[in-house]
Order: sequence, then C-alpha cells, then structure tokens
Amino acid sequence: MQEKTSTWLQQTLIKLDLGKEEEYQNEVTELLDEQPYLMGFVFNLAEDFSEETHELIIRATIALQKSLAHTGLFFKVITTKQLEDVLDEKIKGFEELENEDPEGFTEENIIDSGSSPIALRSLYNFIDQNTSERELPFEHRTSLLLVLSAIIELFETAASPQNPETANPTDA
Repeated sequence: MQEKTSTWLQQTLIKLDLGKEEEYQNEVTELLDEQPYLMGFVFNLAEDFSEETHELIIRATIALQKSLAHTGLFFKVITTKQLEDVLDEKIKGFEELENEDPEGFTEENIIDSGSSPIALRSLYNFIDQNTSERELPFEHRTSLLLVLSAIIELFETAASPQNPETANPTDA
C-alpha cells in the first residue's frame, strides 16, 4: 500500500535541507517575526525532544508554512489563545482515541484521525526518517504526532486567501 504524502511538502523539505545554513536561519527569523507565539511554542519544545528531533520540528514547521504559502495562502498571526485551544483540543482528542481503543492507539490511527492526514504523515515521516530510535524514542512519538497535528491545525486556522496586511477592513 502506497502511503499518501504531500509532494509540495516533500519538495519544500528537500529545498530546506539543501539550502545554505544562512538561508535557513533567515527562514527561522522570518517565521519568528510572522508567528511569534507559534514559534515560541516550537522553541519551547526543546525541553521535550532531543536536539536533533527538535531541529527537525522547526524545519517541518517552516516547510509547512512555506508549502501552504506557495498555494497562495496568507496567515493571520496565531494567538496564544488559539495555541492553547488547539493544544487542549488535540490532547482531549488523543485521550479519547486512546480510551476508545487502547490497542488501536497506533501512529497510523492517530495520523488517519488528524484534520490533515496527508500533511501529518508527510511531516511525521520526514522526522522519523531523519532520526534514530535514540533521538526519537517510541514513547516520544505520540507527543511528536500531537505537536505536528497542532501545528498543522494552527496554520489551517490562521490561513486566509487574502493578505491580512492589504485587506480592507469591513464591518461584516
């Protein structure tokens, strides 16, 4: 069975990997300027994951934003409240999934139940293929899926077909 992954996301991840370190640092700085709360959350994950895995989460976040922007989407600033709400919702959803069927609480079922399974699978596979069991132990994989699922949902929530900086304010 062929796993569905996002070609655009894969291409963006490859470009990030092949780019110069200086360009990558500029990407990090740019996304930090555009999404300070989200990137603060991502940076704080350093305590929860190995250095290698954490670096890949940052790359995955940048790649997701870039691939969505490539489709013509713009993003409103993700607020602390949105961040907290999405995380709470994801944690609750994961707990419900585990309680409903402890044997069925697998990586595959978690991915399939996500709001964007193809994007989640693509980001998860990218990190999984670039880490060892020591860098990403089994017990951290559910946390990684939770984090990636939340990041995807936050970008989906913030996405807009219109540039928020040039949109005309309306009373509607």
